[in-house]
Amino acid sequence: MQLIALIYGGDFHILAPRDVPFGHEDYEISILTQQFKHFGPFPPKYRELIEGNQEIDMIIQYLFEKVPRSEMKPFSLVSEKEVLGRDKEFICKIMKMDPRERPTAKELLQDDWFREEVME
Repeated sequence: MQLIALIYGGDFHILAPRDVPFGHEDYEISILTQQFKHFGPFPPKYRELIEGNQEIDMIIQYLFEKVPRSEMKPFSLVSEKEVLGRDKEFICKIMKMDPRERPTAKELLQDDWFREEVME
């Protein structure tokens, strides 16, 4: 998520796998695991989207089993000191686990986040 990297600065990438190099066969599941830790879990109604897709169902089940609740670090709970509230709110809108709950690009461009003046 490049927006988070821009807000945090440095070379910080919240979804970057910590233990798997790019190109490794587990790279994508490691990214999904990070997303699950910070923006999950998947809402129960997500099952409607994956109905009949056993592979995705197995991946989601794997995440629920692999990631203990103690490792869940909801981005929504990040302090104002780390990320301004308005930035956090915007990021949480676009990182919802259920794509049906995410705003469209057109809706995002109309968001107040783009209109707010930066206080310095």
